[in-house]
Amino acid sequence: MLSALGHGSISEAITARFLRAFRHPGESYIDYVALLDSIFLQQQRLFEEELWRHVQRVSQSSGREPDGFISVNELGTLFSDPVIVGLLMHEIPECAGIEESAVLHRAQAGIRQHCSDRRLTQIEFRCLAALLLRLVRSYASPGDFSSVCDSELEEGASETISTIL
Repeated sequence: MLSALGHGSISEAITARFLRAFRHPGESYIDYVALLDSIFLQQQRLFEEELWRHVQRVSQSSGREPDGFISVNELGTLFSDPVIVGLLMHEIPECAGIEESAVLHRAQAGIRQHCSDRRLTQIEFRCLAALLLRLVRSYASPGDFSSVCDSELEEGASETISTIL
């Protein structure tokens, strides 16, 4: 307004001295990194809760009471469930253009290899969820799933995987 009336230097002085110092009250206090971390963790927790609910359902439908461990032999049954497959595919960006069969093959092969390397016949649910989350995230930022398993889940780490559940 002052500029339009011919007082441009006064307008610039006011802007320089007052307006920059008096920003919107919340503008300088938002920690965007913390906000993104919070959103990321919330999405992870929701994925794990939903996955656990469906793992329980699949286990109960096959006559087994879920105890938090999934046999390596049960992976085929688990990954043939359309709801679990849909949950995994929902987490993969559409722009990745990955076919469902490729995702399922990669997930089963990676988990079986992880268990084989550690001589495990069953995998703890939280470890399975962590591996699956790393798999679906690898489609957002491509990388080799087997190297993710090897580098981030070293011997004995399956008991200490940090997940939200």
